[in-house]
Amino acid sequence: MAQPFNLTAQINLRGPTNTRAIASQIRKQLSGIKVKVDLDIKGAEAKNIANINKQIKALSTNAKAASKDVANLTARVRELGAGLSGMGAAPAATALEKVKQQATTTGKEISVASSQIQEFGKQSGLAIRRFAAFSAVTGVVYSLTNAINSAYKEFVQFDKEVVRLSQVTGNSVSSLSDITKEITRLSTTLGVASNELITVSVTLAQAGLSAQDTKTALEALAKSALAPTFSDLNSTVEGSIALMRQFGISAEDLEESLGSINAVAAAFAVEAGDIIAAIQRTGGVFASASNGVSQGKDALNEFIAVFTSVRATTREGAETIATGLRTIFTRIQRGSTIDALKEFGITLTDVEGKFVGPFEAIRRLSEGLSGLDPRDLRFGQIVEELGGFRQIGKVIPLIQQFSTAQQALAVAQGGQSSLAKNAVQAQQSLAVQFEKTRQSFVALIRDIGNSTTFRGIAKVALTTANAFITLASALKPLLPLLTALTAIKGASILSEFGSGFLGGLGKKGGGGGPLGFATGGRVPGHCSFPGNWCNLGDSCGIFRRQG
Repeated sequence: MAQPFNLTAQINLRGPTNTRAIASQIRKQLSGIKVKVDLDIKGAEAKNIANINKQIKALSTNAKAASKDVANLTARVRELGAGLSGMGAAPAATALEKVKQQATTTGKEISVASSQIQEFGKQSGLAIRRFAAFSAVTGVVYSLTNAINSAYKEFVQFDKEVVRLSQVTGNSVSSLSDITKEITRLSTTLGVASNELITVSVTLAQAGLSAQDTKTALEALAKSALAPTFSDLNSTVEGSIALMRQFGISAEDLEESLGSINAVAAAFAVEAGDIIAAIQRTGGVFASASNGVSQGKDALNEFIAVFTSVRATTREGAETIATGLRTIFTRIQRGSTIDALKEFGITLTDVEGKFVGPFEAIRRLSEGLSGLDPRDLRFGQIVEELGGFRQIGKVIPLIQQFSTAQQALAVAQGGQSSLAKNAVQAQQSLAVQFEKTRQSFVALIRDIGNSTTFRGIAKVALTTANAFITLASALKPLLPLLTALTAIKGASILSEFGSGFLGGLGKKGGGGGPLGFATGGRVPGHCSFPGNWCNLGDSCGIFRRQG
């Protein structure tokens, strides 16, 4: 039996081979066809297209301008090339040679200028050195001259004060040499102005101190000028006289007394000037109340302590506190006040019925009233009895701050040598060292001025000056005549000057009139009008025509 037959056909597809011919025919057939394109563009896109169009137009305009510029540049390059081609080798070499010569000349000029600048620098440095040397020498001479003038003025003032001291003490000037030597020693060793010390000496002498006491007190006052709490030497002198007279302190004890004031003023809220002012106002009342209990420096230290306790607490003025204390010290000794205080167990008298002294009385009042409430009516009654209603502000701190008074008293007693310590410390200051040197120079000038030779020369000079003054006074009636002669001579001088000046305006130094004649010239021995303007012109034979 026969098997079935399967026929499988395979077909391979290939592209057409005449596509170019077909495309050409299609283009030909479509070439005559016109189609309208309607673009629907919205507003935003239209604006963008318009902007792009403007930018394209601007770019086109710039391109045209650039094309013109390029054309112009090309023309210029051609002209430059033609000019360069026209230059021969010889002119170019000549130009280069000139440039070389100019460069060489410039280099030489620069070298010369550099040398001149260097020389100018040397001369400037030399001028500065000379000026510095001149200034140094001139400065030294000028300073020395000023120092001599200043020292001479101080010497004259010192001499005047010495004569005043002689007048006050009744001693001769020569007998006061011990005081002047002491002043010289203090001024040169401590650095205190000698003129201030001689003025202080006159003040002390006027207060009744002897020459020896004045000499002794000067050292204490000189040291006080170097202490930190004393500000004015004149005020210190016045206070020193007050405390010596009121408390009976001698000149030998003055330094210790001022030392106590200095120590308390440095340790408490009180000034040395305040203590001195209080001594001047109330020291006598306190010293009188302390008589028989404490004397001299002890009474002074107690007063300083009492005043300090009130001043450091209230900070009222020194005069106000001193006035209040004067009232309190007076009231506290009254019999009625003493009897009233006995009711409170406070006794202000001793076994002999005498007042115990102001410092001791304040101590007993402070202890007796310490347990009494200040709001108690009895406390107010006692306070008013002691000081009255005007001085209550001083009585209360005086009683309640007695511990401060005790501390101040201890400082005053232990600080009696404080002036000497402060004077030694003050020597470290440059100002004091300069002053010591200056005072040494002033002392030298003073020694020269006090010498017999200098005084003789000064006497001759003064006599000569007085003689000239007398001669001038004698010539006073002749003054109008001298004035007339001076005027005539001055007119002659002006005439001579005018003649020479006008002559100098002409040619070759001759005077020139409008025609060129020498109308102002003069031949010695011929012209009868010397120094005057001649108007004779050509009629005078001694003139000659200029030019």
